[in-house]
Amino acid sequence: MKKIIAFIVFCTFICAGAVFAEGAKIIDVHGKVTLKQRTSILWGRAWVDMELEKGAQIKTYKNSWCTLAFDDDMKNTLTIRENSQIRLDSLYPVEVNLPKGRVFALVNEPSKVKEFKIRTPVAVAGVMGTGESVESGNNGTQVWCFDGKLFIQGVDTQDGQGMSEDFKILVDAQGNLGVQLPLSPEDLEDWQEFLDYIRGLLESADTGSKDFGYLGDLIQEYYSTSEDELFEQRRRNEETRTEPVDTGGGDGDGDVDGDGDGETKGW
Repeated sequence: MKKIIAFIVFCTFICAGAVFAEGAKIIDVHGKVTLKQRTSILWGRAWVDMELEKGAQIKTYKNSWCTLAFDDDMKNTLTIRENSQIRLDSLYPVEVNLPKGRVFALVNEPSKVKEFKIRTPVAVAGVMGTGESVESGNNGTQVWCFDGKLFIQGVDTQDGQGMSEDFKILVDAQGNLGVQLPLSPEDLEDWQEFLDYIRGLLESADTGSKDFGYLGDLIQEYYSTSEDELFEQRRRNEETRTEPVDTGGGDGDGDVDGDGDGETKGW
C-alpha cells in the first residue's frame, strides 16, 4: 500500500518557540462547539483564534467540529470530530485526554513535539512518527495509523506494541489489544478527506508561511492510486483479515460508541 501522508491519531501537538508556545489555538469552528478553560467554571461557545490553557476542555455536537493548531505555521494540527470531547492535560509535552468521540491529527514538524500522547479510558497511544486517528467510546478504543509509527498499550496493563502505517487496531473495554488489521479503502478515503480539509484551511489562512507543498504531494500521491490498486488492496485486506477483538462496536465499522450511527462525515 502506498503512503498517503505524513501523519499523525487519534491527536495533538505543541510547538516550542512559537508565539503561543506551550499552548494551542483554535483555527476553525463549524457548528456548535463549546469550551471550558481550566480557570473557568462555565462552558461557553468556542471561537476561532481563542488560545487554550492547560486543562482546557472542548465539546463538539452533531454536525460540528473544531480544529486546533500548536504552532504559528499550522503544521501541527488536531481536528475534533462531531459528538466528541477532549481535555488538554498537558501542552508540552502534549497529552490529550479523549473520553469519547474521534480525533484526527497531522504533525508535520515532529522535532517540535517533545512527546505526544492520546489517552482514552482504556488505552494510551503515543506518537513515534507523524500521524493517526483515534476513536473512543464506552466499549473500547480504535486507533488508525495512516503514516509513520505509533505505540499503543492498554491503560491498566504494561503490555504494548508498536504500530506501523497502514494498520488499525481495536482495544476492548478491559484494555486488551486486538489484532492489527490493514486499513481499508474506506479508511484511506476518510484520511484523504481530512487532508483536503486541512489543505483548505492552510490555503485560506494568513500564517506568514505558505510552505504547504507537502500536503499537495501527499494528496496527489493518494489520487495517483488507481481504482485497480484500491480493489487489489481491498482483496488483500480480506485475505489477511482476522476477526478483531469485540469491543461492542460489533461490526468493525468504526461505530465504537455503539449508537448505530457509524462513521460520521464532517469536513
